[in-house]
Amino acid sequence: MNLLYALESVRTPFWDAVFSAVTHLGEETVFMVAAILIFWCVSKQEGYYLLLMGFFGTVVNQFLKLLFRIPRPWVRDPDFTIVESARAQATGYSFPSGHTQNAVATFGGIARSTRRPWVRWACVAVLLLVSFSRLYLGVHTPLDVGVSFAVAGVMVLTLYPLIRQADRKPSLMAGLIAGMLLVGIAYLVFAYVYPFPADVDAANLAHGQENGWKLLGATVGFGIAWWLDRRYIHFDTWAVWWVQLLKVVLGLALLMGIRAGLKGPLLALFGRRTIVPLTAPVAGFVVFFLYKALSFSSVLHTVLCSILYLAVLVFFLLTALGVLRTRIFLLLLAGLPLLVHIIMDLSDYEGFFLFLPELSVLLLMASLLCLALRLRPAGKGAKP
Repeated sequence: MNLLYALESVRTPFWDAVFSAVTHLGEETVFMVAAILIFWCVSKQEGYYLLLMGFFGTVVNQFLKLLFRIPRPWVRDPDFTIVESARAQATGYSFPSGHTQNAVATFGGIARSTRRPWVRWACVAVLLLVSFSRLYLGVHTPLDVGVSFAVAGVMVLTLYPLIRQADRKPSLMAGLIAGMLLVGIAYLVFAYVYPFPADVDAANLAHGQENGWKLLGATVGFGIAWWLDRRYIHFDTWAVWWVQLLKVVLGLALLMGIRAGLKGPLLALFGRRTIVPLTAPVAGFVVFFLYKALSFSSVLHTVLCSILYLAVLVFFLLTALGVLRTRIFLLLLAGLPLLVHIIMDLSDYEGFFLFLPELSVLLLMASLLCLALRLRPAGKGAKP
């Protein structure tokens, strides 16, 4: 705390404003925009590099936060004051610093991969300033910042050669994505199963669990995007300037629109703590079994199951967006997978044993049932 008290004593309104602005460069949105723009317009390889660092870094950061549960400096020492403008973004546990890790991973990754010296030095300056801003504003201790800096620095140096090899060896990239998936699942198991003490902050724990589901969903999306591009799309990052501008403007508008536009309706329906655990199984099982249905030997089986899974997805989205105002549709839909598979699989004695591997359909049904039971009417005049 000695360093934080020393910085507190030299604060001025001017530097408060400067470092309050600088610290925003360590936010998740900046990382997301930088990684996606590089992926779209500069280099897919470098885009994958930044996305991988963001994923692994976030998992490590969230794991350490929940494992150590160290409070913020002003909570540990009530006599210490922070720059008030930074309080709103300084939520959750203190150790380690998420802003520092984001900044070092994002700008350190760009510095590592660029061939332009001025870009490299500019990125180094930004990541150092963001790291220092967390100390100046009083929202992290030197240990918080130092550990995050070290973790991100190790990832910057170790993941870069792996990504360069993965560009030539698709199996390596597939292995990295599989590793991401396993790490994400392991983190979720930890977040839900670990015997946290009774005095654990419920809001921080719920936030960590929510982030785990987000990361798992992002990993699935990452893997699907990589597979589709490698097998079918093969898009080129190069384009004339006006096409690049269109990609940036329209792509970011769509991305931010989805991120902001769907968040409100879904949170209104399910609540912050239950939205992702309930929606992820539905979306995941629907996508997987649409793919699986295409391999069925029976055309009738394929058609019926495809209609069923598409109906699940359509009804779910319409309810989540408020077009359907009640939970009746999802309650009815929850029984359809069981009905279809009883008809298709129990037509003879051996069919019963064919039914057992369809455990995933039962999971889909259970997800829908849980979803329906937790659903609240979207409008005041809606009937339950």
